Amino acid sequence: MNSPFIVKPRVSCLFILTLALVVHCFPTFLFAQEPITLVPGKTIDRNLAAGETQKFLLKLDAKSFFFVIAEQKGVDIGLQLKSPGGRTLGQYDSPNGAWGPEYVSASVDSAGAYVLEVSPLAEKTSGRYSIVLKRVEPMATNAASRADQIMIPWTGEETPGASIGVV
Repeated sequence: MNSPFIVKPRVSCLFILTLALVVHCFPTFLFAQEPITLVPGKTIDRNLAAGETQKFLLKLDAKSFFFVIAEQKGVDIGLQLKSPGGRTLGQYDSPNGAWGPEYVSASVDSAGAYVLEVSPLAEKTSGRYSIVLKRVEPMATNAASRADQIMIPWTGEETPGASIGVV
């Protein structure tokens, strides 16, 4: 008698192997993220899971300067800037723990799509953060303007300020 509840061993092994493959590969598809394009002045609020890396796209012209603020809200994050070819150009982390701003500013020579990666510094931590592209402008061509660009993180109303001397 053929009972619908009796499973043939060959079919069940194939089913179990297929299920194991799907379960193993599913998180890759679930957490894969296309980079989000940063637009000047638009703040993006995000949740960051433990072990997750989120990517943001900066579409920059040749000889550009940019300034990004990532505001940590309970998770200590690190940021990496990558060239259009994938080479790491800079790593950013302030000693302010899980709360407060992380500043990223850089000048680039070549036009292209640069990627800013955001990850939690501690392996098993998660939390919230926001990120905003505050400024994109042509790279400074003289010393005084270049000093202004370098000092941008310390010239806001919420910062203590700073001074610079050129000798």
